Amino acid sequence: LELGRYSDDGRDADERVAVLEFELRKAYDTIKSLRGSLTRASDITNEGEDIRKTNTNKQEPIKPHEKRALNYLVHEYLNETNSKLTAITLSEENGDQNFEDWDDVGLNIPKPPQLLQQLRHYSSFSLGGQEQMNRIRHLEA
Repeated sequence: LELGRYSDDGRDADERVAVLEFELRKAYDTIKSLRGSLTRASDITNEGEDIRKTNTNKQEPIKPHEKRALNYLVHEYLNETNSKLTAITLSEENGDQNFEDWDDVGLNIPKPPQLLQQLRHYSSFSLGGQEQMNRIRHLEA
């Protein structure tokens, strides 16, 4: 990491602006690279294990990127349902997170659907699975 900046060496205003724009692009590239590294390190994009096959009785500790993603989605839900004071409290308790920007979660993954959509999708999936299990049991009987 370079600690010195090129813009501090006494050039005229136009040159300084050009140098600052260059430094900004370079910083964005660094951020993008670090997010890519974080995404690879968290193993969330290439996990082949289906969430329905995991043992739901086993509680693993929450990972930092999972906490930030859940905080973001919950905050978004609270604002949509006019639970403003609760959303503010969540923001204050997690002051190191920017709840206005999904990119602050720190992963190079698209923003997931809203919590209500996820719940509805899960419910329809689990109900459909339950109906199929009932049919299989009925056929076996």
